[in-house]
Amino acid sequence: MSAYYRVGQYCVDTSTPTAPVLWRCTTAGDKTSSVWAKVSGGGGSGGAGIIQYKLVSDGGDFWICKTWDGTTLGSTLVNITKPFKLRAGAGAIQSEIIGGITFTYTYTAVPVGSVTGYYSRAVSGSDGTAETNIPIPMPLANDIIYAAPCTLGAPFSIAAVALVNSGTGGTYAVNDVLTLVGGTGTKATIQVNTVSAGHIVTYTLLTPGDYTAAPGLSGTGVTGGGGTGATFNLTLATPMIDINADGRAWAEI
Repeated sequence: MSAYYRVGQYCVDTSTPTAPVLWRCTTAGDKTSSVWAKVSGGGGSGGAGIIQYKLVSDGGDFWICKTWDGTTLGSTLVNITKPFKLRAGAGAIQSEIIGGITFTYTYTAVPVGSVTGYYSRAVSGSDGTAETNIPIPMPLANDIIYAAPCTLGAPFSIAAVALVNSGTGGTYAVNDVLTLVGGTGTKATIQVNTVSAGHIVTYTLLTPGDYTAAPGLSGTGVTGGGGTGATFNLTLATPMIDINADGRAWAEI
């Protein structure tokens, strides 16, 4: 009988949603004869191992997610770096040579129902071939994602902001969107929820950003909105990388 599992294959054990475990096959075989080694996990959402998330939207080179323990959805947005061949932003593959043919790729945000921010990929070959494809299965909001900490090559994002200075001049307004200054990459944004005499009272981290170099974390300024002078202290999120086993292949459309 042929082996059901091959050496190097990964499996995520989700029998305990708050403490999933990643295993790697070390000896090929069926479910009774194969041998597996624990790679990481078992630490829950506060541990150093793998963590379970729900996908919120597609950020191009990363999934935007919230933690999910099987019952409660977290409130903090987390960027989870995609596997290399699924990236559709600045870090995406632009071209590659396969079998002597050069394939060039372009990526386009496409709507899925009423939701935008997902991506298709157009492929053009030096032999004259061309097609447009999408990842299958298509990543959709509320998909379960498993990720692990990764300090090498993963982008920085902002996990939390704390108001230091509510602004000068008293001209901020409800629903103002403020962009954090500093750092390199896509900047995080904050939405003003309530004000008092034009000064910020409550606010929400609207988008976590996607930084190759993080901004300053203390007394960081903002642009946008109707006021001036607001500053925030920032907390960086732990960089995470997608470890899902499904691979999400691209399929022609």
